[in-house]
Amino acid sequence: MSFNIALSGLRATTSELDTISNNIANVSTVGYKGSRTEFGDIFANSAFGAGDTAIGNGVLLNRVSQQFSQGSLSFTDNSLDLAISGQGFFVMEDENDLLSYSRAGQFSVDKDGFVTNNQGLRLQTYPPRPNSAVEFQTGLMEDLRLPQSEGEPRATESISVGLNLDAQDEVVSPTFVFDPSDPRSYNHSSSTKVFDSLGRPHIETMYFRKMAVDDPAAVPPIVNVPPVTEENSWDVHVYMDGVGPENQMIPAFQLDGVTPGVPGTTQRVVFNANGELQKVSANIAPNAFSTYQPFDPQNGSDPITLEIKYDADMTTQFGSDYSVTKMEQDGFPPGNLSGLDINAAGVVFASFSNGNVVPLGKVALANFFNPQGLRQLGNTRWAETGSSGATQLGEAGKGNFGDIRSGALENANVELTEQLVKLITAQRNYQANARAIETSSTITQTVINIR
Repeated sequence: MSFNIALSGLRATTSELDTISNNIANVSTVGYKGSRTEFGDIFANSAFGAGDTAIGNGVLLNRVSQQFSQGSLSFTDNSLDLAISGQGFFVMEDENDLLSYSRAGQFSVDKDGFVTNNQGLRLQTYPPRPNSAVEFQTGLMEDLRLPQSEGEPRATESISVGLNLDAQDEVVSPTFVFDPSDPRSYNHSSSTKVFDSLGRPHIETMYFRKMAVDDPAAVPPIVNVPPVTEENSWDVHVYMDGVGPENQMIPAFQLDGVTPGVPGTTQRVVFNANGELQKVSANIAPNAFSTYQPFDPQNGSDPITLEIKYDADMTTQFGSDYSVTKMEQDGFPPGNLSGLDINAAGVVFASFSNGNVVPLGKVALANFFNPQGLRQLGNTRWAETGSSGATQLGEAGKGNFGDIRSGALENANVELTEQLVKLITAQRNYQANARAIETSSTITQTVINIR
């Protein structure tokens, strides 16, 4: 019996040595989770038991248990290196649409633009909802793929303006009918670049002319511009590529009471006695906008239609020099992919050379009621089993899911010093069991030698 007891100890200690050796071998494996051996003693009793005289029959390896504690993070210069700080697993899909789960975030881009791990498995993300940069379809997963073509251009639809018009400027003489080529017919001008639907640039120029009450120059030659009835009024003429809308016989701005399709060029901006923006055109609200009706670039693109909005907090008429503090437009030309950024919520943003930033997806995370029940697949991957429970999908930073760190990797959760101490202990246990067999052998030999 003593031989079998000691032999069970040798088998158990061998399993422990194997487990410790595997932990030590993977101390540099990204995302590796260490294991430990769990043992139980063996008793072979009758149905009525053996009372206080029962002696055990050795030791049994119950299981090798995976330990899913958090590993330390190492930071890198690669934005596609990802680590999970907290609970959760990355979701990976192979060519047969089979899912597996991993904590190893060493990702790269394959020849087709898909983000994959070292085994070619594709990282899964939640796609963005149509026409939204902040909402994602969390009930749907798809492969994360980088754009393979230029970023699409976007036609300018709106220009936001903030400026100070000098209250000390003199009213332009009515003898000078507005003419962009004659600087005597206006006080100031500012230009900005806008884009058509093909991403081609155009220059939009605003000319500011200080007006006097009942100034006859406010009426001819465009009969649809209302006369000036208030002080601190400015007329704003907008030209595109040096062409005024009156040359195209289409309205430049949609003023209240003006029939669409009738030529017009002027936008009226009115300030109060404190230099604050009072109204734009005939609108009451100071944040109102006027619409520059379509300008046809005649290059195959759609006509450009602009909303010119004045920021009430940044548009003033003070007694200081003319200055432009804001001239922002929302269009952009085509652009090439220039970088990736992944935030703590797992949202993957593609940055283009034209300044546009587009969300490509949100990294999907998975978790399980019993991670220790997962089946090991190798290459720091696991598969769902009945013991692990069903996969729970979620988002980084929500519920019990951890945050995602871009430019970081999770190290193995193995403490090398601890494993070396355990290795020495297991070695001594093995030697002790071997000595027990040696002792039993000596006793047996003594019995055999009795005559």
